Amino acid sequence: NVMADYIREMFEWLEENELTSSIHTIILSNEPIFRTTWYSDYYTPLFRSYLQEKYGTCASMNDELGTDYSSFDAVSMPNYKNPSKSALDYDWSEFNDEIFCSWHEFLATEVKKYTNKPVSIKAGYAFETSNEDRRERLTRGYDFEILGKFTDISGFDQIELKEYPIQYWTNMMFYDYLHSTVKKPMYNSEAHFINDKINDENGNFSYTEETAAHYGNSLWMSAAHGVNMFSNWCWDEGEHVPYSILTRPDVIKEIGVTALDMTRLSSNLTDLLNKKPQVALFYSKASRMYEVKHMEFMVDAYRTLAFMGVKVGFVTEESIDLLDNYDALILPAVKYTTDEAKEKVNSFIAEGGKVLSLNKEVGTFYTTTDSPMSCDEHKNSTSELSGSITNSAISTGTWSGYKAYNTSGPNAEISDAVKNFVNSNIINKVTVTDEAGNTVSGIDWSYVVDGDSVTINLSNVDVNKERKKLKFYLDGVQITDMKNLITGDGGISTVTADFYEPVLLSVGPTNQVSVDISDLQITNKTLIGKVKVKNESLPLGEKMIIKIEAYNDHDAIRGYQYVTTAIPTGEIDGFKTSMPLESDVVCVRISVINEEETELLVSMKTLYVTE
Repeated sequence: NVMADYIREMFEWLEENELTSSIHTIILSNEPIFRTTWYSDYYTPLFRSYLQEKYGTCASMNDELGTDYSSFDAVSMPNYKNPSKSALDYDWSEFNDEIFCSWHEFLATEVKKYTNKPVSIKAGYAFETSNEDRRERLTRGYDFEILGKFTDISGFDQIELKEYPIQYWTNMMFYDYLHSTVKKPMYNSEAHFINDKINDENGNFSYTEETAAHYGNSLWMSAAHGVNMFSNWCWDEGEHVPYSILTRPDVIKEIGVTALDMTRLSSNLTDLLNKKPQVALFYSKASRMYEVKHMEFMVDAYRTLAFMGVKVGFVTEESIDLLDNYDALILPAVKYTTDEAKEKVNSFIAEGGKVLSLNKEVGTFYTTTDSPMSCDEHKNSTSELSGSITNSAISTGTWSGYKAYNTSGPNAEISDAVKNFVNSNIINKVTVTDEAGNTVSGIDWSYVVDGDSVTINLSNVDVNKERKKLKFYLDGVQITDMKNLITGDGGISTVTADFYEPVLLSVGPTNQVSVDISDLQITNKTLIGKVKVKNESLPLGEKMIIKIEAYNDHDAIRGYQYVTTAIPTGEIDGFKTSMPLESDVVCVRISVINEEETELLVSMKTLYVTE
């Protein structure tokens, strides 16, 4: 095999040149798209054999697919651009995925003969939604759940431009889908978070003061939704070079600061990410194939849940057994699905699971009334779901592609149905209002409660770009004296949420000591200032160790340590520092340790040169 020989020789060359240890991960293919229709002479016989193995006889196939072929030899592969998808289109898509994924499984098997480094692919944009026919995304060959069976990392190339706010939501939805179903580390190996290309024939490009903030917010919130690694795209040749992030120092600074913030606060982000989801969204390949409203209903349900701080997970036809992990399920225009999936949902209902179905209803815009899961993956009518579920008929409002999504919130009928379902069936310990006590939209937020401690992550991504004043409540009682772990600000009762400025809040039991590091700054690559330590309740005379450490972008550590006895309760002492650094951006870690070498407090802050 040519590729097997090539892989073997490549690793021999790497070994000979002592380069093997420098490899981080191996990407098997870059932005792959494969359709067997491009090589129909070769693949048509294989597709016919696939159908024959699946159905046995041509009559059985015709009966299942609604076709009238005289023999398997008369079958041709369908046109993937056909906007009116047929049952044969669905089977061909499954066949195409099998061919594409089996090829990558072969590549992964060969690579792993020579290295234990993780492998992935860099797949293109996966979740997209608009009134245009985006279902062709199902015909590119990659099924992430199949790929996850033999790759070590879920790899992808994601775009999220501030000019198209809907991309934020489809990306976050995609990350939550991967975290729920594939359960592998995620790698955005080509992050495009700015419009770094010339936009028109006049040489214009989009760059505003929001660009850097948007970039930092995209990195932070992607991590909050499960992305573990990023490679930021930079043009190094051609007409786009002048607009690359490398020519935008405010963007470069934002990347560095956000990366350090994500690193020092990774345990908090991990706690939020690992919280058990409260509700599952059903992502159906069959319904997406036949019904453009499936993705549109799903993204509006997802946005509504995010505005409520509800942790969202996903189930699919392939991962339907994961439904056992949930108490509530939302079906966004899921008319078509497999018999196995519907049987599982019926069992879920029988065991007390709560289900909301968002259905198309006959009205101004729709000519038929749909019932949930009333057809199989080949459009054949089946029995309806059994048991009691909440049906919500969506009859008003249309979607006009990206423009509608980029200028408005979720469809009102969908939003109201989801809110009512959540309020009736899900216990949300933490809630949010504005200053006047009204409900809030445009905020993507999540929380985790651990005993007396609460952690809240949020980002203002409202399309109106308005500053918001927020109040949070735990079991109906307002949370006060919160701390912003990103900025270090404390004593917060009302949270100011600026556009594209992530906030990570924490509230918990009072510490025995507290610190104030607002005086620290970087001047001439030197960390200078005073760390102020206050004794809240530590017994007088007990030994106290104060460590001041700085981590720069080369992972080098500089540190000072002070050993003292506990100062009187309620009093403050200061510890000066003048620490040479190797960087203009550092993460400062302050720790206070008692004589049993137990850390009483850790405070961290990212500092950078401001002049």
